Order: sequence, then structure tokens, then C-alpha cells
Amino acid sequence: MQLRVSILNKTYTLNSNREYVLGCGEDCDIPLGLADAGSTEYLKLIYNAVESTWYAYESNVNSFMTVDGQRKTICPIEKEVKICISNQFFLTVVPLGEIGASKPTSLTSGTQIPQYPVEKFGNTIPIIDLGWKWFKISSPSDGVGIRLSDFDLYQTYVVKRDRLNDLCEMLYQRVFKSVSDGTLQEARVRLLQYSKSTFTQSETRKYLLITRDTIQGNRTTVFLRFLEFGNNLYVGLDVYSLGRINWFTFLVRIVATNLLLSLFFIPSPISIIPFLLIIILWWKIVWRMNYEKKPWLALRQEHPGKIGLGPFDSDDVIMFSKSTVHLAVTTVRDVFGEVGLPVDSLDEFIVSINNLSIDNSTKVDNRGGTIMHSAIGIGNQSTA
Repeated sequence: MQLRVSILNKTYTLNSNREYVLGCGEDCDIPLGLADAGSTEYLKLIYNAVESTWYAYESNVNSFMTVDGQRKTICPIEKEVKICISNQFFLTVVPLGEIGASKPTSLTSGTQIPQYPVEKFGNTIPIIDLGWKWFKISSPSDGVGIRLSDFDLYQTYVVKRDRLNDLCEMLYQRVFKSVSDGTLQEARVRLLQYSKSTFTQSETRKYLLITRDTIQGNRTTVFLRFLEFGNNLYVGLDVYSLGRINWFTFLVRIVATNLLLSLFFIPSPISIIPFLLIIILWWKIVWRMNYEKKPWLALRQEHPGKIGLGPFDSDDVIMFSKSTVHLAVTTVRDVFGEVGLPVDSLDEFIVSINNLSIDNSTKVDNRGGTIMHSAIGIGNQSTA
């Protein structure tokens, strides 16, 4: 399928046998301006043969692509659309061929890939670590329950550096679509950005979170991220499950708060100290309430109890975990197959997930966290 591009009173017809670069400079396939504007790539147009669809990708952070007035970082071109780049370059693109022709069956065929909420990146979630337990939200997985360690997937792949960013965006988009199309029923899918800062540096990372609350009161969360490191693509996946509220520890907090309140009203030069201690006791719960918008969930995160007892509880947790991890990893495997990355280790991981059985025991890992072990160990895998 060909693609027609109109810009600056010129029209180009693109063939599907290679990708095309739009930008300023002699090396660009379609010039957007004068060469003296700097050799800058703004946009790539790539044909996906598996889906029989052209895609437009931002090439760098300065591209700021909008499609028909909507902010996009990646967009399938299934009809005529108007694209604006960096608020100064305007082009019209339209696919040429049999409009409405059937496409090969795939995880993303049949519908347009939904864009994850870009506005979320304006609300970066800080990771707080001041060295004291009460003042620590030390990771995206803080407060989400016990870790189901045998679902862990940590792998690296060597990828050309100029393709890493595009590949990461494609993976986020494809997995987002596959897990949000209703297959996992009422599961909630979010793409969030976390930020951690020290005195010398700051870093932000994207995490794809897939969450489901079961009828038994358990909450299971799958964390998935695709990160660039040098010439390597890192794929990380973890699964956590949060049980009901631990009423005992919650009541202890209430009693402690009441005692501090009684001391606060006793005239004393140091009466401000109980007030400060109350802030220390409750600040993290208030932070979680503001973030989650669910007070009950915030209390469970700060006072997590055990995963509910009985076959319904364990079945719900494992059923959702297996289904979600299988779907997400299968989607990653399909993308890897399209771009020529090895898939053998992912195939082995999928088989291991299918054969996984979980016992009801919990153990403490060497980092001090509580994890639920399965009868079959998968462990950490890596491949180049």
C-alpha cells in the first residue's frame, strides 16, 4: 500500500518497502524546511506489513505531533489525516489502496490503536525517599501488596540506538491496546510516569499498570515497563497482590493519634510536637488518598493484610495474573517477531506461566519484602 504526502505545495508518493524520514537536512527523505535550519528529524512514516497500515512516529521530543488537532506520539494512518509538526509544519497524508480491505488477523487489527493519556505525563508521580520509613514512597510498587515473584520477567535485547525510542513507544501502545480492549473485563489500564530525584540527578520512567479488584476484596497489579539503556532494550514485568485492610494496625494508628491529640491540648512549650507527630502518622495516607482518589484503598495500602483465604481468593488472584501476563507478554512477542528480535525466551516464559501453580505460603525475600512463591520457579531471564 502506498502513502500520499502533501506538504509545502509538493506531493510525494511513498512505497511500503522502507521507512521515510521527514525533517530539516539533506539526509531527510521529505524536507520540511531549509537545510540551514539544522539537520533535525521530526517524523517517521513506516508501513507495518502485518497490519497493512502506515504509522506516523515522532522522532524526537521537539516534534510535538498533532493529528487532526489531537496530540499524538504515534498514530496509525487508516484514512486521510492532517498532521502538524512542532506547530510550524503542516502536511496531509492519505493511504492509497483498497480502503476497507480486510487486514490480517492480529492483536491490533480491526480498530485504531487507542492513544494512552498523554496528559498523565503532566502529573508526574514523585518517588519520595528521605531515609526514614514514615517519609518513604520508594518505588512505583510501594503499597501494592505482596510480590508474586514467579511472574517476574527481566530481559534485555540489543537494538540499534536510533530505533530504541520508536520500539519502546510501539510496545507501550500495542500492549496498552491489547489489555484495554475488554479481554480482561473490568481491568484498569494506566500509563504513568514516575520521577525520582537526588541531589545530583533526576530521572523519570514510564510504567504500564494493569489493575483489577476482585469480588473477594483483593487487588492485583501488573507492572510493565520498556526502558532504554545504551543499545539495549530492557523489558521488566512484576505482579503484586494487595489483600484486605489490617484492622489491628489501623486501630493502633487511631489510638496513637488520639493520644497525641490529648497531649496537644495540654499547655506546654513543646505542645507543637504532638501536632507534628500526627502529621508524620497521616501524611502518607493523605498523599495516597489524593493520588488514588479512593480513601479506602489508601488505608489498605498503608495497612495491608493477608490475601483472603479460600479457593475463591487464590483463584481470582492467579486467574487474573496468568491471563494478564500471558496477554501482555504475547503482545510483546508479536512485536518482537515483527522487528526481528529473538522470541525464544518469551515463548519459554509463556509456557512456564501456563504451567504455573501457586501455593498459599508466603516467605520473606532477601530485600525484606514479602513475596508469594509458586511451585514452579521461573526466575530472571536475559537474552541479547
